[in-house]
Amino acid sequence: MTPFLLLLVALATASPVKRQAPPLDADGDGHLTIIEVDNAMDLDVVLVALDTDNDQHFTVDQALQFIDHHYFNVLDTNHDHQLSFQELQAGLTLDDLFNFYDRNGDGFLYGTEAERIYAMYNAAYGPSVFTPAVFQTGGPLDADGDGHLTIIEVDNAMDLTEVLVALDTDMDQHFTVDQALQFIDHHYFNVLDTNHDHQLSFQELQAGLTLNDLFNFYDRNGDGFLYGAEAERIYALYNAAYGPSRKRRQTPPLDADGDGHLTIIEVDNAMDLNVVLVALDTDNDQHFTVDQALQFIDHHYFNVLDTNHDHQLSFQELQAGLTLDDLFNFYDRNGDGFLYGTEAERIYAMYNAAYGGN
Repeated sequence: MTPFLLLLVALATASPVKRQAPPLDADGDGHLTIIEVDNAMDLDVVLVALDTDNDQHFTVDQALQFIDHHYFNVLDTNHDHQLSFQELQAGLTLDDLFNFYDRNGDGFLYGTEAERIYAMYNAAYGPSVFTPAVFQTGGPLDADGDGHLTIIEVDNAMDLTEVLVALDTDMDQHFTVDQALQFIDHHYFNVLDTNHDHQLSFQELQAGLTLNDLFNFYDRNGDGFLYGAEAERIYALYNAAYGPSRKRRQTPPLDADGDGHLTIIEVDNAMDLNVVLVALDTDNDQHFTVDQALQFIDHHYFNVLDTNHDHQLSFQELQAGLTLDDLFNFYDRNGDGFLYGTEAERIYAMYNAAYGGN
């Protein structure tokens, strides 16, 4: 018996007590380097821990704990649809796994990139100092509670605009690269950044991204379901927008100085047009019919904004053609730079719909 197999037998029959290992994120900065992974983990120990049926093989489903279908086929050199410990020892290292998980190639694992490494570490050595959040199945997102998310479940439970508003914690209606890595990767950022200003505006995201796009982006194996590590970003997005720990933004009163007159500065400081549109879109279809749009504009303005002439205003059309400043000027009938009396009524109604009473 080879020394490696002797080691496996010894490990498999040894006491189940986990060995003390260095913390995975040794410097506690939230980013894993290959040095930290190599120092903290031993691939042989990890494979033994993951081999819960102790048969020294991984089926496809078992191997999906740490690789994908394509990588499975690369490593399955004898084409028996199983990965033996020998095949893994011959074809896989921690460095290989690190590079496989490092989707953006920046030399660090963080966020969803790091989750499988943490899971493997925890299986072999026990809970680590930093463990990504684990999301429960069931609830509004996983409607049937089967642990797998479908695009229908995601579409029924989430609204992309509401999610973007929740993620935009500095309320500037833009995402830097670091901010966008909450939900996409560097490559996808560059695809969506159509004006190449190294930011993603709400307009760019509205024009280029849908929940279906995100679902397909997270569905790495293309099987039409999100589960395990694939589903974690969707759960994080859902929780940011709808979860119990969601922090509601503190909104200034609309008439900040209490003088009975609204200025454009007061309106801009107190309101976010995206939040308002979501609040007014009570049927959650991301469109406004003529009757629905009359809550905030008139027929003429509707026709100006309805650039595709389908007799509806999509969120995209509104993002492209309407701002709070435009609305302010539309309501400021006498052009004196203030809204008061009947001029201010629609702005107050919109504010109250989005943020509650003033």
